[in-house]
Amino acid sequence: IEDRVYTSQKQKSKWWNIHYPKLEGEKTESCNKIILSHIKKLMGEIDLKQEVAITLNYDVKTQTDKILSVLFTGDYYAKGALHPINVSFSVNYDWGKNRELLLKDVIIESDEFMTKCKSSFSAMRERISRSIW
Repeated sequence: IEDRVYTSQKQKSKWWNIHYPKLEGEKTESCNKIILSHIKKLMGEIDLKQEVAITLNYDVKTQTDKILSVLFTGDYYAKGALHPINVSFSVNYDWGKNRELLLKDVIIESDEFMTKCKSSFSAMRERISRSIW
């Protein structure tokens, strides 16, 4: 894994420092494209017309011959904001299927875990609803 950095040109009102991994070897092109698409999505969600500072780093959490898991964390600050906004996302890649691994690939909605999550969420929503009204 080669560490890459995407930095802004020295512009007065815009600054970013984005670190991301570039994978080398066979069957890595698709994974590299997915990583870059997540970064582009993040950049698309930030209003770059205003003064902004963006920092993004990554940590390889798992790297085996079957799975790659990369956690991205950082923040961005826009002019006039009271504090920076934290950002985080992960990219999980299945080398066997040569595609991004999604939550729905790991958790089946009929699983007991999902039933408990839905039940807990419903109970929390009910408590919040009662406290508001």
